[in-house]
Amino acid sequence: MNYTGIDYLQRASSLSTLFQAEPLAAREICQIVSLKLFPDEPAHGIGIFALGSDGEYNLKATFGVSAQTQAVWTSGSVSVNSPVVEAMRTSEVVCIGSPEDLSARYPEHFAIHNADAESAIIAVPIRKFGSSLGVLAIFGRRFSIDEDCRVFLELVAGLMALKLNWNFAAQPDEAAGKSLPLRDEALTNRERLVQGLMKLGKTNAEIADELGYSESTIRQDAVSMFSKLGVKNRKEAGDLLEEN
Repeated sequence: MNYTGIDYLQRASSLSTLFQAEPLAAREICQIVSLKLFPDEPAHGIGIFALGSDGEYNLKATFGVSAQTQAVWTSGSVSVNSPVVEAMRTSEVVCIGSPEDLSARYPEHFAIHNADAESAIIAVPIRKFGSSLGVLAIFGRRFSIDEDCRVFLELVAGLMALKLNWNFAAQPDEAAGKSLPLRDEALTNRERLVQGLMKLGKTNAEIADELGYSESTIRQDAVSMFSKLGVKNRKEAGDLLEEN
């Protein structure tokens, strides 16, 4: 991730612009962050965890996370010895750059997730009024971040806190009483991103601009996605995100 400070500022500005859309659910914010965080690999898995009133670390929303991992998280299996909990406890960005690092530093957490290819993690505390309220978890295969990137990630977490406007500890867990949507394995990463942006009301031209592809490519992705989901139009495709 060899970006300059200006690159990070431009990306933060882009995120801020997208966050101005009203309203945005937590999982839609996850989709936007996955698109814009590291454009070279826009399909990173994203998760938001929060410290609940019961003292437990609860899953609030995800995007692009494997079905296996999400099932573990939804069941409440967040290891006490994990990057997410460390970021919450220390209020510091925690970067675990590879599966080897994860296994060495968090053996209990790795034992739970060792079958998942997304074994590198960056955990960023979400703070408000100086207190850690939650954690933005970013998942991939390999990470390497410098100090500029750390500052950028903290800024992104701050933007999320402003947009979400959550008092995490006081609000009921969004995952309670219902299962969060598991991604459809028949869809490609790009098709899932296109579906998420359609939910936000983006046109094919706007989606092509966001993802850096031609409009014809996005149109083909849309046709393929409609077929796989068994829907007829953009609204039905977007509505499936809410139904799940």
